Amino acid sequence: YRALFTAMQEALLVAELVERPGHPLDFRYVDINPAAERMLGLSRDQVVGRTSRELIPDIQEDLVELCARVVRTGVTESRDIY
Repeated sequence: YRALFTAMQEALLVAELVERPGHPLDFRYVDINPAAERMLGLSRDQVVGRTSRELIPDIQEDLVELCARVVRTGVTESRDIY
């Protein structure tokens, strides 16, 4: 797993869903691969442990909702993030 995660050319970010009553959904990053570091322009140490809203304050709300839906249902979805 680790060799594939490290060598793959696609960006992969592993995150956990953060839900708190009365607060917007968010994701805390658990791990990212080197391709994700290149895509984000940030090192793994700058990303892991932080949330999507900390890293991207103006993150598109529908992107956060899409990711939460995938976590809840297990059904993959995709869309352009830009």
